[in-house]
Amino acid sequence: MEQVTGCLHKIMRSEMGLSYIWDAERGCFSSCRASGLDQGQVPFFTVERLDPEGGFVARALKERRTIIENFGPAYAMAHGQKAASGAAGAHGGGGSPINGVSPLRWAGDISTAVVFPLIGRSGCLGLLIAVYAGAKAPPEFGKRDREVWDGISYQVSTALDEARLYKDSIDRTMELSRKVETIRTMHDIDTAILSAVHIDSILDTAARMVGKAVQCDRATIALVDRERESFKYAAGYGTNSVEKGGFIDFKDTSATEVVKTGIPQYVADLKGQGRLLPLEKKLSGEGFASHIRVPLIVKGEVVGVLSIGSKRVAAFSAEDLSILEKLASQICIAFENGRLLSDIEELFIGIVKTLSAAI
Repeated sequence: MEQVTGCLHKIMRSEMGLSYIWDAERGCFSSCRASGLDQGQVPFFTVERLDPEGGFVARALKERRTIIENFGPAYAMAHGQKAASGAAGAHGGGGSPINGVSPLRWAGDISTAVVFPLIGRSGCLGLLIAVYAGAKAPPEFGKRDREVWDGISYQVSTALDEARLYKDSIDRTMELSRKVETIRTMHDIDTAILSAVHIDSILDTAARMVGKAVQCDRATIALVDRERESFKYAAGYGTNSVEKGGFIDFKDTSATEVVKTGIPQYVADLKGQGRLLPLEKKLSGEGFASHIRVPLIVKGEVVGVLSIGSKRVAAFSAEDLSILEKLASQICIAFENGRLLSDIEELFIGIVKTLSAAI
């Protein structure tokens, strides 16, 4: 689009060459590239959006071919606008206002605009606009010029359509590759966690392996001690806020909400949370900006919290949360198996002691 806009500017001998891309989410045309703008005009073009149902844009889309739009007193009267001297009066804004601001008003005293609609297989892809401004009259355009314009519009539309299809295929390939790699990593983590026997080994293994599935700067597992009304830092890496084996009171951390509700907690920006509790204040002091906390639930009871943190704001996605919840589920299964094994060992030792005392 940058090359096309620059070429359009030169070929059409216009004051400006503008390009816009269709934004399906917002339902408008967003600014893309521009040529011939001065420094004062660039910020206005950058934030500008064109309404598909307004003025010359609607006409170009309806006719599906290149059109010439003359901005003068007749245009202003046709749109119910008062003609006046200067940019704000003569061209009347070039179409219906969006959010109270007429499109292209920032461009100055426009006399004429040539609008190239870019139509692809799935509909409109964007717009190219050659802008003629000031007292200088634009060149005379004939039938041959219009035929050339339609050819340019078709070629650019085809190239843009193919570029979008290529980008979509690359995006899908990357997404598929990431999902395959995530499945492999999850399998490795499952194997590592489930092969551990004792609870301490399970938690250490799980904390170390979390970073392979989700990119993070810290990962910790804290177990709930309801008698002491606190968390015990059982395993993890990346933080010095609490020593391993140390305790954090429920009242000193917002992780308590995860225990109460059994619902994951996501914070995109710690500094934007207002007053921080002691643990979160320490984490913020270490440079951590965002985190996800997921409950470890065994037989309907929250027995711990798996937490990951990043030093970047809004570092995690919905997919990261989904992966973390699956890991938490596997940790809980391994944790319960380890606890059952520990109970069996204690029972076995108790039986041996009883038998030896009887003997």
